[in-house]
Amino acid sequence: MDKVFSSRLFPELPLNKSIRWQCDFRGLQYSGEIVLAQEWRRELGNTLSPDCHFRIVVLTAPQSVEARSLQDPRIAVVVPGATPPPAETVRAQGVREVRSTYIATPRPPREDDALRAYLRGRIRTQKGLPIRPRELWQESDNPARFQRIASTLLQHAYPLQLLNPQQFPRSLTPRDTALIYQGFFGSRNAQVLDALDAFSVGLGLAQAENPRVFAPHGCPVFDLIDGYLERATGILPAATLSDTLVRTYGIPSSLAALYQLAFLRDKGTEVTLSLKPNTQ
Repeated sequence: MDKVFSSRLFPELPLNKSIRWQCDFRGLQYSGEIVLAQEWRRELGNTLSPDCHFRIVVLTAPQSVEARSLQDPRIAVVVPGATPPPAETVRAQGVREVRSTYIATPRPPREDDALRAYLRGRIRTQKGLPIRPRELWQESDNPARFQRIASTLLQHAYPLQLLNPQQFPRSLTPRDTALIYQGFFGSRNAQVLDALDAFSVGLGLAQAENPRVFAPHGCPVFDLIDGYLERATGILPAATLSDTLVRTYGIPSSLAALYQLAFLRDKGTEVTLSLKPNTQ
């Protein structure tokens, strides 16, 4: 197997180790993971955990990765193409027009060799998403390239948009989510008030005239939960609801937890969400 020497091409990625990566998409900050791997392993195609919204695998050598080996549509595998030959052939012409062939000393692979290999490669996804290597490498740096891959994965995985991110002054982070919960149901400080002012209306948890007062009238996520409760027979498991909010509607797990707690606070004793052993 030809090896692409890509350590200089991806200096932020340790070899054969997963690292967490953040992607801003539709006003929300999504957490995922990126892996720089020498060889494709079956576990790299496994279904993502609830707190992981995308996985980008960058392979360092050309190899076969079948779309059917990807168990989650939010996984992308960056596969390089064939690498340049390890040696350069130099042809020289003799004085008597006799051609002689010399094999030069093999040179170590260069960074531009690796770049050409990735340009000749492909981006493998479960659904065959249109992520083209040449367009990808027109981005200014690796963070921009990873952002482009992750955004494409999220856009196709979460086609339904429940929130109104146009009202957000910045991307909502898990830290902001915790501050919003604290603001509605706990103590307040300057950071809490800033989070309420910035996000509560766009999340549907407050009204524009007073973003610091919990008033989820017309909240689209609450309407969605109401619909699931109507169709549920008996008690709706909180884990099932959380999984639906995360995997189907692309609501980050911390925000899904906020919506469930806020829904219970709003409805009081009218509804019951069950919490069973081993439920996270």
